[in-house]
Amino acid sequence: MPIRPLAALAAACTLALPALAGPLAPPPGPPLSTNKTLQEVEPRTPLSSTGSTISITQPGSYYL
Repeated sequence: MPIRPLAALAAACTLALPALAGPLAPPPGPPLSTNKTLQEVEPRTPLSSTGSTISITQPGSYYL
């Protein structure tokens, strides 16, 4: 009967999934700062509208 092995496999997978998730409790104490500035975390270059078109020649993140 193929139903019983399939049910056993489904039960084994269901019981094994929580073991892969890890602990859900947060670490003790308040969150700590990373001591990084916004420029270090997400460096971006401002674009100035000197004309009607903007040409980006260097890779990176930009904002208007």
